[in-house]
Amino acid sequence: MCRFCGRKEPEVYFRKIAHAIPESLENINLFTNYECDECNHKFGNTIEDHLNKYLFPNRIASCILGKKGTITYKHPIFEENRIDVTNGHWEVKTDGKIELVQQIDEHTLQINLTRQTYIPVNVYKALVKMAISIVPESEISNFDNTIKWLQSDEKSIEDYFGKFVIMRFFPGLERFPYIKASLFKRKDDSLITPAYQFFISFSNCAYSS
Repeated sequence: MCRFCGRKEPEVYFRKIAHAIPESLENINLFTNYECDECNHKFGNTIEDHLNKYLFPNRIASCILGKKGTITYKHPIFEENRIDVTNGHWEVKTDGKIELVQQIDEHTLQINLTRQTYIPVNVYKALVKMAISIVPESEISNFDNTIKWLQSDEKSIEDYFGKFVIMRFFPGLERFPYIKASLFKRKDDSLITPAYQFFISFSNCAYSS
């Protein structure tokens, strides 16, 4: 049964490989059997698309290539100015008028990108969807309202994005060579804290929500 829409075969199918963590983050090992093809397609083209746009500068900086094995940034106006990343190497093409990459000192590079437009609440939903994907079956009933919100078009949480998501970027060589995803459950229900917290780290990034 799909834990996102509550349907099962033959009403829906489970023929596609469903990634518990998006493949765009180079996840090749963490899968879920609880996501139908329809929900997989819907999430991939909505909330996960906004997550990719939000993470795009970090993906360029950290050479997170995703399922295509390459990632490219083109200037939104002058497309001949671009950064192509393949096999952990950058190739910077410029007409000399725009500095996509500047060397600040011998230890620091500054990357000048125009961030793609994204909706913050959809980025948060993408993180929540990952968390629900790894919830043990014995706990999934505690997330009924969360799943309903995930499937809705509600955007009221948007103004509070920074309060729900903590992000850290660790400079230098790849700090987290493997994706790590963890879900923490509150032990003491008298505490005024979230019942569950999701943590994920990959490459140079770590997120808590």
